[in-house]
Amino acid sequence: MTLARSDVSREASWTPPRHATPDARPETLDACATDTAHDAWSTYWNTLPFRAELCRLEAEDFVARLATVVALQPTWRVLDFGCGFGTITMLLARAVGEVCAWDPSPSMRAWAQRNAVDRANVQIVERSSDRRLVGDAEPYDLIVVNSVIQYVSARERRLWLCRWRDLLAPGGRIVLSDLVSPRHHVWDDAVSLCRFYAQHGRLTDALRQRLRDLGLYSRARRMCRLSSVGREELRRDAAAAGLAMQLLATNLTYRTHRTAALLSAD
Repeated sequence: MTLARSDVSREASWTPPRHATPDARPETLDACATDTAHDAWSTYWNTLPFRAELCRLEAEDFVARLATVVALQPTWRVLDFGCGFGTITMLLARAVGEVCAWDPSPSMRAWAQRNAVDRANVQIVERSSDRRLVGDAEPYDLIVVNSVIQYVSARERRLWLCRWRDLLAPGGRIVLSDLVSPRHHVWDDAVSLCRFYAQHGRLTDALRQRLRDLGLYSRARRMCRLSSVGREELRRDAAAAGLAMQLLATNLTYRTHRTAALLSAD
């Protein structure tokens, strides 16, 4: 996705996971240090229009790549964390028993709900304190966290890893995709986007539509940089949360210069 990365602390109170310190709670789902920066990202995600065809192409590409790593099972319960418009959610719902989807952006949740209207096995989670996000519900066989970590501070990343760990069923796994390395450059993203849509014969449409969104995105990035994470740093954070990490050979989106990891309970 595509996580709408707004202030989770402004939602209801939160029950800390077992691996967190008693007073720990995620304060925001972004790497922003100021309310102004937070507002820039909120404005971007809450006003981003739904580009149905482009989102479908990206979602299909992601799920196809995911299937090479994890064999989705019809009995599984899956959490799509940071579901964005819900296009990946809908594809997952065709292959598994149940999908719960959450995004902190009200606009993204509304789009996901609209897109899920014909899917009886999809539930949109409205609040970060919902029982489906705090462990007071059936555990998940798979948690998908795609294009989210770059909007999360290091402290928040560690807290969410603990919470995700506590939401897993025995043998369950977490997929982290689209991770930004410390050497990340914005031009790499631009090149990857152009290459992907050119391969699908949609480059002109993609450039025309995405350029309309570029102004807000550029403003938000100037005010709040993307959060990067190195491989060993992520491995240490995962271990602290009781998770073993396997770095995947390739990313699970068309941004092939980024990375992905598979986490499982020790």
